[in-house]
Amino acid sequence: MGITPVPLIWKSKRSLVKWRKLVDSLPPKPVIKLWFKGKQRNLGILLSNGLTVLDFDTTHHYVSWRTSLCPAAQSYTVKTARGWHVYVWLDDPPERTGHMVGGDVKATGYVVAPPSTHVTGRQYSVAIDGKILRFESLSKLGIDYRVGGEYEYNTRMPEGIYEGAGVVSRIKFTIGVVEYLSRVTEIYQVRGNIMARCPFHNDRNPSMLVVPDEGRTFCFNPACRAHKRMDVIDLCAMHREISNSEAIRLLAQELD
Repeated sequence: MGITPVPLIWKSKRSLVKWRKLVDSLPPKPVIKLWFKGKQRNLGILLSNGLTVLDFDTTHHYVSWRTSLCPAAQSYTVKTARGWHVYVWLDDPPERTGHMVGGDVKATGYVVAPPSTHVTGRQYSVAIDGKILRFESLSKLGIDYRVGGEYEYNTRMPEGIYEGAGVVSRIKFTIGVVEYLSRVTEIYQVRGNIMARCPFHNDRNPSMLVVPDEGRTFCFNPACRAHKRMDVIDLCAMHREISNSEAIRLLAQELD
């Protein structure tokens, strides 16, 4: 496929070889086997020849992009430790890695790929096992690409969530209700809305609605204890049956 693997230290993003030397030529198969056979390694994928990765920091931004009916939404996609990697081939790729709303556009270097293990113990996994689709440029994917200077925090976050740089606001931005719900139940797109099977009652049809602009969710069932607007901390506390303070301490452990 013209894709170059890079051996990484297990539970790390650090390369075990001088990966820049791999940009111009594919390593021989016997060398690749020597890198990985009988060894516990993480796997990196070299970004070259137009291979580009859309690196979404949060599930909120990834789902919002997917619901825009972008044609790249069915391209090969990976669930990372805290976000999503969408792989695409670009005829006119950016010359360097840059920023987009909700994450980064990775066009140089390498990315960590399945079945690698993150330092937190979470494993990278395949979310959409499709082909890596080819497109002309980032503009065809609805991506606003920028080099130099990240998007401002309050621009990247859903309106109404940003409350400063404290732990609580970082939890709401980095994890959020969609990410947490995806861990405990099934997520759906219903007529353009993000819905989930409510984990707090026997929910046969998705009855939990996510309100992305507010970073909150609630169940439509008036008899359900989740029939109230909850942010990710409220959601975690109810699901784990712990206090909000305990939920904050628990979720804060996931922050970088």
